[in-house]
Amino acid sequence: MSFRVKRGISRLKSYFVYILASKTGTMYAGVTDNIARSKYNIDRLVFYQEFNKPEEAIEMEKKIKGWTRQKKIDLIRELNPNVKDLAVNLI
Repeated sequence: MSFRVKRGISRLKSYFVYILASKTGTMYAGVTDNIARSKYNIDRLVFYQEFNKPEEAIEMEKKIKGWTRQKKIDLIRELNPNVKDLAVNLI
């Protein structure tokens, strides 16, 4: 288990799998421990999922990267039907 300590307070560290999408339709999947800073000049954060362990996040990232484009689109639309930029809610 990973913990961050800040000003005497312990809290569980989170890891995220995410999918970014550009206006041209390119999708990028990745893993981060700071979802708010992971935009990489790509237009929209369209999917993310939180994990407590980095190994779990990496395993999910590998699964997503092995999926067809359509399966990724289906995942995004299931949780984000209007394909909005979810990063807006993180700021």
